[in-house]
This record gives sequence, structure tokens and C-alpha cells, in this order.
Amino acid sequence: MRKKDNNMLKNLRQQKRITQFELAEALNISQTSVSKYERGATQPDLEVIISMSDYFGISVDELVRGFCKQREDYLSRQSRTQ
Repeated sequence: MRKKDNNMLKNLRQQKRITQFELAEALNISQTSVSKYERGATQPDLEVIISMSDYFGISVDELVRGFCKQREDYLSRQSRTQ
């Protein structure tokens, strides 16, 4: 059985057929930040979440819930490797 992809930001970005770099430019953030958000290593601040909401045309609530789930998954993976 294939593992469900819980990477909401990556899925949204790929649906628009843009690179991490292109998204970073559109949001005026670094490509490294986009990468960290997609991995769940860090979470964007509220200002960036609002910009993402506008850019992708989805609610702030949906984004926040997606980032919380990604962060939980990331922390769970990190605790298993230690």
C-alpha cells in the first residue's frame, strides 16, 4: 500500500506546476524557506501563511491545519531516527 502524501504545500505547488524557487519569488521568501516548509522542518509565520492563502486561493485555516499535520509528521520521523 502506498503511503498517503501529507505534504499539502508541495501538492499545491506542483498543481500550479511551479518550482520552489518560483513560489519563493512570488511570496518574497527564500527557496530554502519553501523547502523547510514542505519538509515540515519549520512553519511559516502568519504573514507568509496569508500570502500563501491569497496565492493558492485557499483558506488560512486549511493552510494552518496542513502545516500542523506536516510538523507532526516531521517530528515523528525525527524521533524515530534518534
